[in-house]
Amino acid sequence: MILLDISTIAGISPIVPGLVFILQSNMNSLKKHIFEILEGSIHGRASRICEIFIATLVVANVLAIILESVH
Repeated sequence: MILLDISTIAGISPIVPGLVFILQSNMNSLKKHIFEILEGSIHGRASRICEIFIATLVVANVLAIILESVH
């Protein structure tokens, strides 16, 4: 089932199982890398940007709620 979904998204025929396995392997490593960035276990530029973006988003939401409650 997963192989068919990945092959359909990638636009290749499911007759090439080796290529589908490579795509699935790359997708798993991409998911792992994104998870590590979001978790903060990787200390780099991408992780720092992600942390700043999430913190800014939280502060903006809190300010929006405060401004909404003031009439």
